[in-house]
Amino acid sequence: MTLNGICSSSRVGVVDIGWRGTIQDNIALLMPDVHFFGMYLGLRRVINTQPSNVVKAAYGPDENKSNEPSALFANFAAMELLCNSPHGSVIGYSNIKDSCTIPQRQVNQEENEAYDEFVGVFQDGVLLAAQHWESYLKRYVVSSNELQVMALHVWTSLRKTPPDGLVNIFLHTPQHDVFGYGEIFKRNEYPSLVDILLSIILPNKRKKLIEFIRRVQWSEAIESAKGISPLHRTALLLAFRVANVIKKLYLQLKLAKRSKNA
Repeated sequence: MTLNGICSSSRVGVVDIGWRGTIQDNIALLMPDVHFFGMYLGLRRVINTQPSNVVKAAYGPDENKSNEPSALFANFAAMELLCNSPHGSVIGYSNIKDSCTIPQRQVNQEENEAYDEFVGVFQDGVLLAAQHWESYLKRYVVSSNELQVMALHVWTSLRKTPPDGLVNIFLHTPQHDVFGYGEIFKRNEYPSLVDILLSIILPNKRKKLIEFIRRVQWSEAIESAKGISPLHRTALLLAFRVANVIKKLYLQLKLAKRSKNA
C-alpha cells in the first residue's frame, strides 16, 4: 500500500464489484488515519462492525438500506465471472529487494479457457459499447443515475433469462475459492438424484445438498443446464426452491428480531 502512495493520501477511493467490502474494512483498520470511500456494483448486508474511516455506496442493490434481501444477488458468482481476468488468483505475497511486495498468483487453465471463450469477448463488447456511447453521454450530460434503471434491468435479464453461453461457462468453470472454502469448487458436479432423495432422511446427504445449493445459488442456471435428465433437474430445482423459501423466512425472522431489539 505504501508503494502505491496510499499512506500519503488522506482520502482513498476503492472500486470493486462487491459484495460486503470486507477487504476495504481490513485495509482501513490498518490505516486508521486514511478515509476510504468504497464504490461497489452491489452491497450485501454487512456482518462486521464498520470502521469509522469507511464509507460505502452501491450503484445497484444495497441490502443495508432495505429490510428484504435482493434477488439480484442470486447470480453474484456469474457477475464475478464476467469481471474475471486471465491473470489468475492471488494466493499470497512475496517480499523482494528494496522492500517491494509482489503478489503470488495461481493461474487455473480451466478459468482461462472460460475467459478466452466467453468472458474476454463479453468484456471487449462492453468496452466497445462504452466507446460508442461516450460522446452521446457527454453531449447530452447523461448522469449515472439516469442509467441506473436500465443497468438494473440488464442485471435482472442476465439473472432470469441468461444466454446459453453464460450458463455453460458458469457451470463448467471451477470456482477458485482457496481463501474462502479452501478449495476449488466445480458447479457441474451435481448431487445425484439418489442423493437428493436420500437427503430427506440422511443428515450427511442433506448437508452436501445444502452446501451445493449455497455455493451455486443461481437456480435459473440449473434450469438451462445441459447433460442432466429432466427428472434429475426437477428434483434439484425443487431442492433449490425449498432452500430459498427457508432462507427467506430465516432472514425475515432475523430482521424482525433485530428491529424489535433496536
